[in-house]
Amino acid sequence: MRIHIRPIHRGCLRWLLAALLIGLPCNTALHAQELRPVFEPIPVWTLSVNGEVSDTSEVFYSRTLGAFLVLAPDFDEPVMLSARTREVTALQGLKLVPKKDGSYQLLPNAVDKALGAFQIVGGDVVRFKVDGKDAMLKKRPWLTGDQTATHIRAMNVQYDRDARAYTPDPDAVARLKAQHGDIHVMIYFGEWCPHCAKIVPTILSLQQALGKSDIRFSYYGLPTTLSDDPIFDKMHLEGVPTGIVYRNEKEIGRIYGTPWEHPGAAILNVLQSG
Repeated sequence: MRIHIRPIHRGCLRWLLAALLIGLPCNTALHAQELRPVFEPIPVWTLSVNGEVSDTSEVFYSRTLGAFLVLAPDFDEPVMLSARTREVTALQGLKLVPKKDGSYQLLPNAVDKALGAFQIVGGDVVRFKVDGKDAMLKKRPWLTGDQTATHIRAMNVQYDRDARAYTPDPDAVARLKAQHGDIHVMIYFGEWCPHCAKIVPTILSLQQALGKSDIRFSYYGLPTTLSDDPIFDKMHLEGVPTGIVYRNEKEIGRIYGTPWEHPGAAILNVLQSG
């Protein structure tokens, strides 16, 4: 499935963040304890503690609660920031259950203690305190323009985690390694795009598995409104994620939609038919 130019291109993520950033009512009245809300990774937000960026922290968001969950070595306990109350609370770690997809489920009666209120500054910065430490959540821009696999994985914790969890088809990898010549796969993606969040990690994993083969990969990030980047029209793209396969600098095929569910086979198919 491809994402086309519609208002939804700004992503459900933007709506979810609005609940926190402008304090819209969330679904916290819906018996949250019974629902056992889930916190999903939200890698575009970074944490700083006492003025230093915490590279080992992880930030999650629950659409049910309208709240952030922050896991950081600097904090003794997991920390939750609620949009409805503007309060910061410490959670009992044992009340957070990790799931296979990298998210966390919150069990009933998880709140340990109140830590105070948070402040929103400039619409994309959230300031709060945890046990005397000054903490700040800040939203970084989406990854746009030319990107490398290394940079994408370093900037997007969820992409990196999902890439490590995915195992490319061994037969496809072997057959791709047997391909020779100047082969280039160009991936156009949107970090805001939920389909890209599923597909791009599998491509990153495939690239790593291919190692020093003759197949090289490049990545280009597009903004939420695709047509804002002239590359979208110049390359005659229809949506994201899209892969363009080149042999000897000549385009031989494109990949989008269902074939991306098996990236190795998809690329191999283009190479064999082109």
